[in-house]
Amino acid sequence: YTDDGQIEGGSQNMSIELLFKIADTLETDPNTILGVKNNVASVDEALNELPLEMKSKLSVLFGAMINQIKEQDVIN
Repeated sequence: YTDDGQIEGGSQNMSIELLFKIADTLETDPNTILGVKNNVASVDEALNELPLEMKSKLSVLFGAMINQIKEQDVIN
């Protein structure tokens, strides 16, 4: 099995870096590839409905994800 075959077969997950490379090659964004509707307003609304403690935890998590992506030089 190649890495591609393992990803297609579901035995291996795609890395964020690979997802961004594929999106860049196809001149699109990862949300389009994943079939995610990019609705910022609905994300903001959902976050606003959460308790403050959960918002804080998610803020730390999102910050760590953003920093990891920046360190990997995925976002240009």
